[in-house]
Amino acid sequence: MNASIVTGQQARFVSRNNKSHKAGTSGLAPGYLQANLIILPSRYANDFRNLCARNPVPCPLIAESATKGCDNAVISHIDKVRGDEILGEGCDIRRDAPHYMVYKDSKLEKSHCNDVVAEWTDDHVAFLIGCSYSFETALAADDVEVVPFGGVSGRDVRGVDEAV
Repeated sequence: MNASIVTGQQARFVSRNNKSHKAGTSGLAPGYLQANLIILPSRYANDFRNLCARNPVPCPLIAESATKGCDNAVISHIDKVRGDEILGEGCDIRRDAPHYMVYKDSKLEKSHCNDVVAEWTDDHVAFLIGCSYSFETALAADDVEVVPFGGVSGRDVRGVDEAV
């Protein structure tokens, strides 16, 4: 964990300025909500929104683009939380994640891109869905050890180590 990154705004700034968190974002900005970003052509937006509504545990929908093509404002799906409280001032969805994976026709075209400015169109809709990193701090505070499972292509997938 990089102890100098304590806010979501700092994490976005570091990502945007190509000082990426190559080891992942787990542990960054403790106490702030982390999310997974999915960007789709607008023709798939209703289907994805419905998927999230029908599967709120694995796909909790936090927010989505305020309008089609909007890259800097979202509509919140969390009660009593405004969209500007989710993204923060000056956020740019196309540049503020640590890295992006670009798929076209279900095939990976680009891996670990620093931004998706060239790919972004006025037809895109961004969705933010919940991420387990958001509650790791709470688990750690209760002395629950959260360990990475590195067995799947070295990915940083978290889980709780239990002895049954």
